[in-house]
Amino acid sequence: MIEALQIAGLIVFGLFVVGRAVYRANFGARAVARKQLMAASASFTHGDVTTLTGTVRARETFTAALAGTPCVLDVVIADVAMPGWNTTTMVPFELVTSGGCVLVDGTTADVLIPTRPVVPRRLDREQAYFTAHELPLRALRASACEEAVVAEGEAVRVRGQIAVDGDQIRLVPPLTIDRA
Repeated sequence: MIEALQIAGLIVFGLFVVGRAVYRANFGARAVARKQLMAASASFTHGDVTTLTGTVRARETFTAALAGTPCVLDVVIADVAMPGWNTTTMVPFELVTSGGCVLVDGTTADVLIPTRPVVPRRLDREQAYFTAHELPLRALRASACEEAVVAEGEAVRVRGQIAVDGDQIRLVPPLTIDRA
């Protein structure tokens, strides 16, 4: 008789635990946050700040200063007589997300992508960069140049302010860009 009551008690307790887990999964705080995240792409509000992840689709490209490849974003850091000399060049591009296409509409951004040396070193491109930015050519051989490039087809994460113009959704500055 006591064993039957113990088993019945365990069954009731088990049902309570399962019921509580089901309730939390469907109505708990994490479930609410998950539902808001899922609905976020359909409910953009003008002026909100958001982070979107997607694939870069270029409207136009330019040639990366050191690598010489087509890109939409190029960051160059050159350690010369003035350590930490850097430039960022960017053109507007489209970000293809699971919820649709968003225009990243800016020419400047905070870039969190780490720069790397261009290997093999292309002295002709470095010389052109130094000349264009009026850096001393005599420092070219002792300089260390690094670059980060974002090209079409790359996965990136962009944080920016939402601007809604009719059916067009844009991310506008201040922008922050990182690899996805």
